[in-house]
Amino acid sequence: MPVTVVLVDDNEDHRMAVRFVLELAADVVSVVGEASDGHEALELIRRERPDLVIADVVMPYRDGLELTALVKRDRPGTKVIIMTAYGGGDFRPVARRSGADAYLSKNDISSGLVPAIREVVNRGL
Repeated sequence: MPVTVVLVDDNEDHRMAVRFVLELAADVVSVVGEASDGHEALELIRRERPDLVIADVVMPYRDGLELTALVKRDRPGTKVIIMTAYGGGDFRPVARRSGADAYLSKNDISSGLVPAIREVVNRGL
């Protein structure tokens, strides 16, 4: 049974690229919703109750780190993968402190997203 996913990124081109990668792994994941900001995402997550959230770090209204902390507070079993386009800053320690289960550079989406999902799922989704 595929893992249900909510995809959150304010950049539509990035969302489309991630969705494309996820569609290639339809046996692993099923996208149940998309949001373009942290506020919209939180409402969607509360309604859809996905297994996994894939969220950008930098977004309007609520950034990915704040969103992660709120998701983990409300739905501790929901896994979160944080992604960022900013290669210069290392958000890993901050992402982990917010409760993220994995961290991924957007440069590594095509080769690293599905393995990251499998790793998170194998840890006990």
